[in-house]
Amino acid sequence: EAYGRIVHMQPMRWENNWPVMGLDHDKNGVGEPVAVHKKPNLPAASMVTPPDTDEFNSPQLGLQWQWPANPQRTWGFTTGNLGFYRLNCIPRNPETPNLWTVPNLLMQKFPAEKFTATTKLTFNHRFDGEEVGFLVMGRDYQYISIGREQGKLHLRSARCLKSQTGKAEEELARTEIANNTIWFRVTVKEGGLCTFSYSTDGKKFTTLGNEFQSVP
Repeated sequence: EAYGRIVHMQPMRWENNWPVMGLDHDKNGVGEPVAVHKKPNLPAASMVTPPDTDEFNSPQLGLQWQWPANPQRTWGFTTGNLGFYRLNCIPRNPETPNLWTVPNLLMQKFPAEKFTATTKLTFNHRFDGEEVGFLVMGRDYQYISIGREQGKLHLRSARCLKSQTGKAEEELARTEIANNTIWFRVTVKEGGLCTFSYSTDGKKFTTLGNEFQSVP
């Protein structure tokens, strides 16, 4: 299941100072979950959803962001009201075959069953081997990236299956590019099927790589 544990609400009542979830249809003292229930009489309020976008105009990252390890200041930093987040290129251990144990991945959970996420990147490269990308992470993962090799910029698509077992990445596609400012996009369909694309103007997007089935 690509979406992890689905959070939903259940009715609850107190019995002998103990919360009983669901409805006790068979009167055995154990509540059973329900698919439909009358909405409680709550004060009027506007509909809100968890944060799913960030223009990086705040001194801190939004609460939707997470790192897979305890974050270090050298990985990146906010720029206040300048509207971008600066990620530093951190050298990867040459003995690391894939991204499963790499800690400096800035990520967030899927916000919906189907959605499109787009990000604009400016790749201020200095040396060959530097790279930044847009990733759907899991035991299997896939990404689209921009990197520098032999002084030239390349876009590439790569994936890794069973990354937790130490499998190496597989490159799916590669194309040379001149512009260091790029838009990356992932379109997620029902079931967690992902398609990656890129754009040089933020309007016309070109698919790169194969469709990817996301996993936990």
